[in-house]
Amino acid sequence: MAINLALKKPTISSSYLQPYEPARAVNGDYMTPMSRWLCTHLPGWLTVDLGEVYSFDRWVVRQMPIAGWPSPDYCMSDFTLQGSNDAESWADLDNVAANTSAIVDRMLTAAASYRYVRIYVAKGLNANDKFASLMEFEIYQAPPSLAGLIVKDSDDHIVELNPAFNSNTDSYKATVLLSVASVTLIPTVLDSSAVIKVNSMEVVSGTSSAPITINVGTNQIEVSVTVDGVTKIYTIEITKAAAANPYLKAISITGNNKVAISLDQTFDPKNSFNYTALADYDDTSATVVLTADDPNAKLSVNGGASSSGPITFPVTMSSPGDYSTAIVVEAADGTTTQSYSLKVTRPSSAYISSIDPIPAVTFIKDPGPGTGFVRDYYNYKVVTIVAFRIKVFLEDYPNINKVSFQINSGSSTDLPHDAFSSPIPVPAAGSNFVTITVTSQTGGATKKYIIEVSK
Repeated sequence: MAINLALKKPTISSSYLQPYEPARAVNGDYMTPMSRWLCTHLPGWLTVDLGEVYSFDRWVVRQMPIAGWPSPDYCMSDFTLQGSNDAESWADLDNVAANTSAIVDRMLTAAASYRYVRIYVAKGLNANDKFASLMEFEIYQAPPSLAGLIVKDSDDHIVELNPAFNSNTDSYKATVLLSVASVTLIPTVLDSSAVIKVNSMEVVSGTSSAPITINVGTNQIEVSVTVDGVTKIYTIEITKAAAANPYLKAISITGNNKVAISLDQTFDPKNSFNYTALADYDDTSATVVLTADDPNAKLSVNGGASSSGPITFPVTMSSPGDYSTAIVVEAADGTTTQSYSLKVTRPSSAYISSIDPIPAVTFIKDPGPGTGFVRDYYNYKVVTIVAFRIKVFLEDYPNINKVSFQINSGSSTDLPHDAFSSPIPVPAAGSNFVTITVTSQTGGATKKYIIEVSK
C-alpha cells in the first residue's frame, strides 16, 4: 500500500486565515468542513517538509466539495506541484489548469525525489479566484526504485547499459569483452530506508557490490530494492561473447624414442598455417599435442570429432616417408574456423653401419666409457702413431652410396660406400679431426660422425 508522505508533516504557507492554518491540509481529516487550509492572497502556496528526500510519483488534492460545498464552484482552478531540496529553488513537477474536479489525483510521468513539496496556486476557487482552499494535500511514495545504477567490469571500465538507466525501467542488457572476468554493480537510492540487494547480497547505496563472475554466454544479475516491505526487482542480462579465436597456441611433437621433434618453421599460428617436421629414422611413431589459443575452442584432426582443450594423437610411421595431418580449430563462437596442416617426415636411414680402419685402430667413445664404433654414437677418439685409412659401410646402401669426408677444415670429398678414404695423418702434436657426414635419401636427414686423431 502506497504511503502518504505528507501526512502530519510540518507545513508553512504564503498566507492563511485563522483558524484555517496549513497544518489542517495534512492532518488526514478531509471530511470535516473546518479541517482545511484557506489562503487569502494569490498567487499563494502551501509547503510540506517531508523530513528527508523521498521518491514520489503521485499527488492528490482533495477540495471543498467533498466536505459539502458546491462543485465545481469551490474547486481551485489553476495550481502547480513543485519540488525542492532547499525550500528556495523550486522545480515544476505537474500542472493543473481550469480544474473542475473535487478530487485531483494525478501520477507524475516519472518519479521525483525531493524533501520539500508545495502546491502553488495561481488561480483560486472557481467561485472567487482571489481565495484558495483545500481539504487535504497528499504526496504518495513511489514504489521502491533505484536512483542510479553503474556497472563496472574487472578492468574498472563502465559497462554501457541498454537502454540507459532509468529508475522506471527494470530490465537491461549489456555486453562485455571475452577478457572480462567479473563485474561489480554500484546501485544508489534516495530513500535512506531502502534495502538494496545484488544477487541476494546486501549492498550499501553508492558502494560496489562484490565481484560477480561473468561466464561466456548470458549472465543474469538481479538487483532488488525494498522499502516498507515492498520490493522492486531490476534485472541485468550481461552477455560475454564467445571468442572468434580459431588459432593454435602450440604444436608439440615427440618421437617414440622420447626426443622432441622440432618444427622446421618458426611457429606463427596467426599468419602461417602449414608446418613440417623431420623425425629421426628410428622414430616409428610420434605423439603430437595440439593446444588452442582459446581454451574454449575445439580441435579436430583428419575430420574426426571436435573436442576442446589440448588434444593428443599418434602419428604412426611404419616406413620412411611423409605423414600428413589435417587440423581444424573451431572458435568458441561456433562459426569461425582455421585449418592447419602438419607433415611429419620419417627419413630414410643416414646411419653408418660400420667403419673399417686399415691398419686397425681402436675407436674410443668420446666421452666414454667404451670402445668400438656404434651406429648411433657420433664422437670418437683414435690414438695411433701411423696414418690410416677407413672404409665406410652405409646402412641404407645402395639407396645412398657415398658420404662427405673432410679432414679438419679442408675441402669435403665424396667417399663411396666400401671404398678406402685418403690417408688420415697423425699430427706431431695436437689432433686432426675427421668429419663424416651422411645425408639420407629421403627427408634430408643428416648424421655427422667426428673422429679425433692424435698420438
